[in-house]
Parts: sequence; C-alpha cells; structure tokens
Amino acid sequence: VDRVLYEFTLSYKPGNTKIEIREAVGGKVVAQMASTDTTYPRGKFGFYNHSQQDVRYQFFSISLAP
Repeated sequence: VDRVLYEFTLSYKPGNTKIEIREAVGGKVVAQMASTDTTYPRGKFGFYNHSQQDVRYQFFSISLAP
C-alpha cells in the first residue's frame, strides 16, 4: 500500500530461508514465505522493487541466529 511503512525479517540458514513482512504500526503480518531450497548454500541477498516508485529501504541490522 502506498505510504505505509513495513518491517521485515529475513532468517537464513543453508537450506532454510524465511521472510516475514508486517505493518510497522500494529505489527499485522501481511506476507510470509519459507523455502527449503538447498541449492543456495551461501551468498548475498538484495532488494528488488517492481510495483512502487520512491521506495526506501533503511535501518538494517544483522544478527547471527542461535
């Protein structure tokens, strides 16, 4: 939705990737995705935006999973 802030979490272990997107205000989950694809053992993640102009990605943090 235009002019709505979202937060997302990406959790990655080789063979197990999870992404959750939620509204920044209220925390409602709007999308979830999980993959057990073992053909992506390591690498980098990037952003691709197809549907909206002027999108900003900011305030990243990285932490090691337990």
